Amino acid sequence: MDENRIKIAVPNKGRLFDETIDLLERAGMEITKSDRKLYANTHDGNYTLIFVRTQDIPSFVTDGVMDIGITGQDIVAEVGAKVDEVLELGFGGCRMIVAIAEDSPYNRVEDLPDNMKIA
Repeated sequence: MDENRIKIAVPNKGRLFDETIDLLERAGMEITKSDRKLYANTHDGNYTLIFVRTQDIPSFVTDGVMDIGITGQDIVAEVGAKVDEVLELGFGGCRMIVAIAEDSPYNRVEDLPDNMKIA
């Protein structure tokens, strides 16, 4: 890989992958990705996209392995990464679902104690 290229960590699969590639292509990046490769270079020679698991992206950016990463805010918060959010892209939203046992004393999220950890 050419060290002068900007390295961008991109989700390797799923809806976030599709939306990220669509965004980058609309921004003018011409990307050729092979199904067998873990990376792709842009045709202009300025960028290398590295396809990785979403949960690994914050660490790769924090550790300086990648220059930029595109992942969910939930993932960044979950791993406690110290990164700067440059731009909210407006896609890739997630849902949080809380499941409880039928005999649970809690009926609403508001009923949960403030210090309760949810797995």
